Amino acid sequence: MGVESAMPPYIRNVKRTLRLSLTMARSFLDEDGALHREGLRLSRHIIEAARQDHHGAISTRVYKKVQWYMAQGLWMGRLFGDLLGRKLDQSERKCYVYAGALGALSDILVDEMDIAEERLRPIIDDPGRFRADHPVEHLFQTFYSALMDTLPAEVKTNRIDLLNEIMRAQLHSKKQFDPTLNAREVDQIVKEKGALSVCAYRGLIRENFGELEHQAMYELGALIQYINDVNDLYKDGKQGIRTFATVRESLEEMALEVDRQKTRSFRLIKALPYERTRKENFMFVFYALVVGTSISLLHYARVCDFSYSLDAFLRLDKAAVTPNPFNARAFAHAVPSLLQYSYDRADRPVRFQHALSKR
Repeated sequence: MGVESAMPPYIRNVKRTLRLSLTMARSFLDEDGALHREGLRLSRHIIEAARQDHHGAISTRVYKKVQWYMAQGLWMGRLFGDLLGRKLDQSERKCYVYAGALGALSDILVDEMDIAEERLRPIIDDPGRFRADHPVEHLFQTFYSALMDTLPAEVKTNRIDLLNEIMRAQLHSKKQFDPTLNAREVDQIVKEKGALSVCAYRGLIRENFGELEHQAMYELGALIQYINDVNDLYKDGKQGIRTFATVRESLEEMALEVDRQKTRSFRLIKALPYERTRKENFMFVFYALVVGTSISLLHYARVCDFSYSLDAFLRLDKAAVTPNPFNARAFAHAVPSLLQYSYDRADRPVRFQHALSKR
């Protein structure tokens, strides 16, 4: 038994909370943090060449989005490395950087540049060899080629198939602007987009993974996408995008579905053939994200005077609806839940939807 596993649960949870908070603050949420710096260092040759080749035709906003997604990729890579019980080598870290950049650029190509579907098809079907006519397309192709050159030969074929599936799911997500799309159709699109992304991130590590782990990562990806949609409720609602959150009739329904998805994904993670403490630490990160989502939902309920409707919510000022996860009220809500976390209870429902109907 390791030293950490022998500690009282609440002490382990204090350490986990502090470690996660410091990592997020110092490495991920700060643009000058360690993950951002590493992402820029490992991609410097690509970004500097793009700046020289395209003479300012790629905006600063595009490069910033790429930077954030590269940091996110490295963060996911660390989590998977910790789950498998080893450090990633530089080649693997490069894969996470390049995959993160591709995530950002595919978002821009599909969702922001309004490129016609017939133009996107060759990009999706043959991302390494399509004719790049736009600087962003060229940057996408450069990162894709760099990823293909870096992936180990023994895993490349099935990983390429997974990456191409993500692009197809991204293209399918354009339908989320269709106001006639029902909740079941929206959930299917949303779940697939998030699920395939996490499966692809897991696939960047050399160790192969079987059907059980693929299923676990698929359901975890859906949970992450649901969480993102809840936190982007105001932004997506303003843009008329039909997401997991915007199609829900109530905040209670959002909370209930997030809770159910956590249970579904955590039960599969607990069944994986990895050491218990590593699985416990891995799940804690996403448990903390669920707790953070409950803070957001409780804030939404309060600003709506516990009478939520999307139309009324969107009429509020953006500053009013944006939750502050670091104020005293949020802290008082989150800390007890985080300290009560345990491996045995991790997959049990939190049932935080009940707080959303109380005055």
